[in-house]
Amino acid sequence: MTRPPERVLVDTSAWIEALRPGGHAATVAAFDRCNTEGKIVTCGIVFLELLQGARTEMERDSLESQLESFPWLDSPEALGVVNK
Repeated sequence: MTRPPERVLVDTSAWIEALRPGGHAATVAAFDRCNTEGKIVTCGIVFLELLQGARTEMERDSLESQLESFPWLDSPEALGVVNK
């Protein structure tokens, strides 16, 4: 049986820490490692929470562009961690 590829749904608070200048070193390192390995995915609620926190239109547009480059999960079930 083949295992599905490992994916990481990054929580909003971890995104903020990873993108913030001077963010927590361990969070930034973990984020960078997962990003380099192509494991990061996002979903609607994280996307909306991050965009809501943008301070300017330029920041929002930049953030939206970054987030759209990651694979999108339609639901928590798509990660394989929620059973119905």
